Amino acid sequence: MANARSRFALFVGNRGFFPASLLETARRELLEVLEGLGHEVIALDAAATRHGAVETAREGERYARFLADNRERFDGVILSLPNLGDENGAVAALRDAGVPILIHAYPDELDQMAPATRRDAFCGKFSVMDVFLPKRRPLHGAEAPHRPSTQRPLCRKRRHLRQDLPGGEGHAPAGGGGGGRAHHRLQDGPLR
Repeated sequence: MANARSRFALFVGNRGFFPASLLETARRELLEVLEGLGHEVIALDAAATRHGAVETAREGERYARFLADNRERFDGVILSLPNLGDENGAVAALRDAGVPILIHAYPDELDQMAPATRRDAFCGKFSVMDVFLPKRRPLHGAEAPHRPSTQRPLCRKRRHLRQDLPGGEGHAPAGGGGGGRAHHRLQDGPLR
């Protein structure tokens, strides 16, 4: 069991007015990091959607079919937001995933806030979680900007979890200026 590899489906979210270069870089980095850590990763063909990421509900449905066709090849989904992302595509893509979903948001860099480099992914993470939480989807947050917290037992133990604690960590653009309420709620226990 100690040598078992985790198996993930990678979801890259998008919101159209952000630069495509952020999406292409994120997809490449995440695949390299996850595979470098020894995980098995499947991803929708980059040519299947605009910039290899999911934005619209139609693209989300395409991703949902990809998951259905590969059901036995993954134990969890990593939903990565290189930018603000669009929750409509995420919901359409993952509403029937049936596995834990780890949400990863790339941080903004204070010296890269121009339109060509700004991300706003942390805000997108709140939007996605706000849509998923009322539906009681099992979500887990990731805090490292380029290395999602992919603990091996997370997905294999999902069947034993009776009450998931949705969580989100990330980096606010102003160095921790946001998210206080969410962090306190996480300490109190499951959101109801």
